[in-house]
Amino acid sequence: MKEGKGIFKWNDNEYYDGEFKEDWIEGYGIHHWPDGSVYKGEWQNFEMHGKGEFIWPNKLKFNGNYRYGKRNGEGTFMWPDGKKCVGTWSNGD
Repeated sequence: MKEGKGIFKWNDNEYYDGEFKEDWIEGYGIHHWPDGSVYKGEWQNFEMHGKGEFIWPNKLKFNGNYRYGKRNGEGTFMWPDGKKCVGTWSNGD
């Protein structure tokens, strides 16, 4: 059973570096997807949950709150050219 800090790797070069609790991704961690996307932040039950930053391969970023894997609450989208959109999200939208 995974417990504490560690790294979990999948066969497709996806990996997670962070905290585990009772075999779940739970706490703070960084998740890297094969397409180059990265999420840095809080996790609960294998889902992005709490404060975090998601960065897409094109360098678009979202920094804010997540709830059960979706953008939820205050947050900011930031484009590579410096444009920003600040707002409140609900259930990913």
